[in-house]
Amino acid sequence: MKKTEIITLSLAFLALIMSLLFITGASILLVLSLSVAAVLYQYFSFALMHELPLKRAFKKESYPENSGKFIVLAVLAGIALSFAAVGSMFKLLHWPGANVILLSAIGTNLAIFIATFLLSKGQSLVVIKNIQKRSAFAFLLCGSLFYFGSYIFLDFKYRAHPDYIEAVKAFQDNPNDEGLRTKMEEEKMKMFQQ
Repeated sequence: MKKTEIITLSLAFLALIMSLLFITGASILLVLSLSVAAVLYQYFSFALMHELPLKRAFKKESYPENSGKFIVLAVLAGIALSFAAVGSMFKLLHWPGANVILLSAIGTNLAIFIATFLLSKGQSLVVIKNIQKRSAFAFLLCGSLFYFGSYIFLDFKYRAHPDYIEAVKAFQDNPNDEGLRTKMEEEKMKMFQQ
């Protein structure tokens, strides 16, 4: 399970690099990798947080007797991590609704981190450490994406084409204006013709 997580998140990072280098297929790879990560967290977080292989994940003897609350907490952490994966995907692809999803991810990951801290009572269990590591990382990632905004990647990627950047920003501020959409598409065509 951990290898699958590492591979999907590595592919997402690779897709981000590919996008900045204008390599075809970057958006598709980003959508696929972050979608797989969201599904992995959503449905298999209890096994992932306990570091169990998929074969042993559904066997009762794989979990300690007192881990009922930690299984529930792992499932809730998986939901929070799914929000983080989907929110990051929306933000990096400039899709509408990204800020709402990111705020949900920030809030839920912070709540999960605090809950694991309060429920652990000084215990040093693997599941607690895994939940806290992932929740802290997701909180920082989503907070950074929310704080810096979606224009930081746009400004970096298209820094040689300021007219296109301004057209995209104007269109994103008023997405119902067809004139702005046409202007953005014209600037995009000019950019690719150069």
